[in-house]
Amino acid sequence: MMFQKRIERAFKWQQDRQEKAGIKGRQDLPPEAGLNVEKEDVKALCLSGLLVFLPIAILVLLLITIPILLLF
Repeated sequence: MMFQKRIERAFKWQQDRQEKAGIKGRQDLPPEAGLNVEKEDVKALCLSGLLVFLPIAILVLLLITIPILLLF
């Protein structure tokens, strides 16, 4: 991982802070490590990603091709 030392330092700082506050529990894993997603959730995430990025990609391609077509 790119910033592994910083992440470990942040987890240690958070764990120390929780120990001072008296909060107990398993804190050695990031919150998303135990995340279980269902099949329908993955489909919804893919669909929402396509709905966001496809119009942007089409717009960028149009912005690139229109000036090229106007020059010729």
